[in-house]
Amino acid sequence: MTSNLIGKFFQQKEYTALLYSDALDSIKFKPVNRLKGVSVKEIKAGILKLSSDDIRQLNITGNYYCSVKNEEMFRLWNLYYETVSKEMWKTHCKVYILIMDLDGVLSGS
Repeated sequence: MTSNLIGKFFQQKEYTALLYSDALDSIKFKPVNRLKGVSVKEIKAGILKLSSDDIRQLNITGNYYCSVKNEEMFRLWNLYYETVSKEMWKTHCKVYILIMDLDGVLSGS
């Protein structure tokens, strides 16, 4: 039941470390918190070093935020980072969530 509900809001594409890393090339952002001073190259390297369990958790977290809290997260991104369109958000939602999580915007740290 829950997965059917989530599927209505967000297409659950399971990302790999490579897909997360490659998608960063499509997204323009300047870190505002914990990632200040860290290059995109370093972020990509860090993602590629993650374990399969870490990637699985990123997918779970992304699926939740991109479905249940989609509009809130879209607005949060646009408050902190360069504004993106709904279409771009829809295409790369999990990657935006990953960046906000790594940067400490989701947790407020």
